[in-house]
Amino acid sequence: MKKTKKKTIVVFSVLLISLTFFGGCIFDSGGSDDEEETALSISLSSPANGADDQETTVELVWSGDGSVYDVYLDEENPPTTKVANDVSDNNYTMENLDYETTYYWYVEATKDGTTESSGIRSFTTMAEIVEPSIDLEDSLVASYPLQNEYDTSSKYYGVTGGYETDNGYMEFDGEDDYVHIGSVLNFSDDFSISGWLNFDKINSYHNFVSKADGHTKIHIESDGQLYYRDSTGSLANNDIGGFEIGTFSFLCVVRSGNSIKAYKDGIEYDVGVSNGTFGVETIGRDLFDDWILDGSIDEVTIYNTALTESEIAELYNKGQDDTKPTTQADNIVYYNPMNSLPCHTPKKS
Repeated sequence: MKKTKKKTIVVFSVLLISLTFFGGCIFDSGGSDDEEETALSISLSSPANGADDQETTVELVWSGDGSVYDVYLDEENPPTTKVANDVSDNNYTMENLDYETTYYWYVEATKDGTTESSGIRSFTTMAEIVEPSIDLEDSLVASYPLQNEYDTSSKYYGVTGGYETDNGYMEFDGEDDYVHIGSVLNFSDDFSISGWLNFDKINSYHNFVSKADGHTKIHIESDGQLYYRDSTGSLANNDIGGFEIGTFSFLCVVRSGNSIKAYKDGIEYDVGVSNGTFGVETIGRDLFDDWILDGSIDEVTIYNTALTESEIAELYNKGQDDTKPTTQADNIVYYNPMNSLPCHTPKKS
């Protein structure tokens, strides 16, 4: 009997352990969904990490599944200054930031008592716009609206009309002459700029068009190097062939997607890649770096589309006739025949 009792105890113990184990598997649901905590997702979108040349008003953009968000931003890494709290949208705009300053930022997402932080990003603001050192009004020789449907007025500083051809052109003395188109055209997508250029001498840089703050420009060296700079500060360039002094050449610069091409007298040249905004405000002079064209310009036309090779050939073959182009006419945002000044300022000796 003693031996049998021991065997019975062992069997009973094994049965009890098995029931406990399997019973737990069968009947324990692991708790309800309401008791589980799920981590929030939060990711920064814009500006890109390390982005430079940003405006002093910047929209911070992120994605996430929080109910509300707190935004932290300052010049320290990590940032400790909360600039906004309980933001319900996935963006927040910062205004009046300092120029040439690197800022760090991140976002905290909150939902149902759970808080999650994003990673930290940085961006750097642009340089302050410096006003031209010259007295613009003292050098203004004429101001008149263009004779077309575009609501803009160009101002002419120091330039004179050339009358050696039937159609005329405008002369720039290489010292302080330029044309202000009367507004600022900014392009973040496709555009084209064309004109006829004639250099009087070889010097470092002949400016074609630029923005007054110096962040965007197209300039040419007389030996044939064309330089293109966009708002990112990147500078693309290529040899587009030498310019013959005293002879007009047709130039068209085209941005299609992020590809920059130049066409000189109808011949195509690859210039480089652009991912930034390009602005046009002046013709013939970069007021920021004071790069000035020494020579003449005729027939400046700006389009908000990328002209095709055949359309550019059509403009080139059309020549300098001082009439508004019919090619892509609906996409022209600025046209200036550059043929004479309304006050008929005498040509400089």
